[in-house]
Amino acid sequence: MKMALSILTVFLCISLIIAEKNTKKITKNNLPLISSKGETFVNNTTRAKILLKGVCVNNNCWGVYRWPESHELEKNNEYSLFPPKILPSDFLLDQDYETIKELGANVVRYEIAYETFSPDNPHRNKNLSDLKKIITNLESAGAYTLLCLTVHPGWHVPMDNQTERVKPGNKRVPSVFENRKIYMQWQQMWTFIARGVKDMDSCLGFELLNEPRLPARSDCPLEKAISLYTEICSEIRKVNSRHIIFIPEFNSREVNPGEKYWKMQNGKYVEVVDHGEQGISWEQITPSLPKSVKNIALVSHVYEPFGFTHEGDKDFDRKKLKSYIKSKIERAHKESRPLFISEYGVNYRQNLQKRVDNRVAWYREVHRLFSLYGISSSVFTYKHLITPWVSPYDLFGLKFQLHNYDSYLSVKNGKLKFTDPEAEKAALSNGMASIFHTYFTPEKEFDPISTAGNEKILNELKRYFGETN
Repeated sequence: MKMALSILTVFLCISLIIAEKNTKKITKNNLPLISSKGETFVNNTTRAKILLKGVCVNNNCWGVYRWPESHELEKNNEYSLFPPKILPSDFLLDQDYETIKELGANVVRYEIAYETFSPDNPHRNKNLSDLKKIITNLESAGAYTLLCLTVHPGWHVPMDNQTERVKPGNKRVPSVFENRKIYMQWQQMWTFIARGVKDMDSCLGFELLNEPRLPARSDCPLEKAISLYTEICSEIRKVNSRHIIFIPEFNSREVNPGEKYWKMQNGKYVEVVDHGEQGISWEQITPSLPKSVKNIALVSHVYEPFGFTHEGDKDFDRKKLKSYIKSKIERAHKESRPLFISEYGVNYRQNLQKRVDNRVAWYREVHRLFSLYGISSSVFTYKHLITPWVSPYDLFGLKFQLHNYDSYLSVKNGKLKFTDPEAEKAALSNGMASIFHTYFTPEKEFDPISTAGNEKILNELKRYFGETN
């Protein structure tokens, strides 16, 4: 009997150990509220300065391709992706929370789409409830959550990349600054979220837009854009006076008649004069909000030099990179607001060109400058969902996750095999097949998530996040 009880006891102990291993071993952190003070972020209770270092989680919020509707939109030169109506529940998995904790990130920039929280979405309240759970999970991993509206109503960057950039300004989809109806959609969505998370101290705040473009003067001069920023801040403050509002710089602007801008013609950039078509200048402009608007921060992105971070150039100029970052600091200093670099990174082209060490060197130099100047930041981006139809060259993800892989792949005897001929054809043509076979071939148990050769970058992030400032 004693022997049986002993065996039972051992069995129960083993079962408990196994159960514990399969449960997130992350404890509640109870992070204190953060606010802005002058040019710094501070603990709202102790007033101690805080430097934020973390990762972006994009959620593939720009949407999915849906046949045949997307095909029809493409034919009409309209944005063809469908942003999520339901907040993704499978983008951040248990192992992702563990990785974020192990890296030492203390902030996650969590990207969302307007459609997920629009008033006509029947899942809206459930999405808000799920968002609050994610914020709580990230707090348990030691990270604050910065909510970023990447896919906003009207014109947005994914739409610009796909359809709008080649159009003259008067033919582009209007932005929140150019159309009152679209502005009100933007405002009402943010007040809904701000009210819903107002009691959550681990919510860092709200990045109102992603890489906005300043319209031409005839559609919205800078002064009017600033007044619209001021108005939405005022409306958010009516329902939430606690969280930081993050104001992004204008990442570009539409030029005015008579101004010169660079335009692609016959495969080359040539300088032309604008005749009312509202060409694009990549000048970056910091909006100067009234000092009466409190508890705000300024947002910039760092992808400098573009030829290295996006186009695969072999090296980068460190002096120019330093000058570029200093210019952003000076603009924030002029406004007496804290600066948050909510995106920085180098795409996967460097890996594909066997130059991972050059890519790591860029991250290390950027981190050195961030430490030197005390700049808070989040790296773009933690993870990408990939399929055979996604080109790897322009991806920034530090991890890749096979999305719905069982619809086009089978895993047998440690090998991957395409089960969909069209998927195989696409993956072979864009280079994704090589990544599948190189990084997702299972040695033991198949895992649809891989670091895909980014281990050195992840180690550099862990080193940087662990620095004492």
